[in-house]
Amino acid sequence: MNAIWKEPLVVRSYDVGNAGVLKAQAIFQFFQEAIVVHAVHLGVGHEALQKLGLILVLSRVKVEIINLLVWGDEITLTTWPTGFSLSVISG
Repeated sequence: MNAIWKEPLVVRSYDVGNAGVLKAQAIFQFFQEAIVVHAVHLGVGHEALQKLGLILVLSRVKVEIINLLVWGDEITLTTWPTGFSLSVISG
């Protein structure tokens, strides 16, 4: 079980906008996908948390964009846990 996760990704045609660069929405979809895979690897994926009546919520993201990505670019997204907190929301 590795606390640091590296997820290789490829920018697909539908991830870019009219300007030909990666859309902001796609960036966050990449994060969400990597986080879900990492959580499963750490044993805190959806099924494990559901048994406990809990859900995983991404509450903070730090993004550093050095170069704009275009269709076909290959990247590696790195995630790591920084801790957790338990929030209870009742409706």
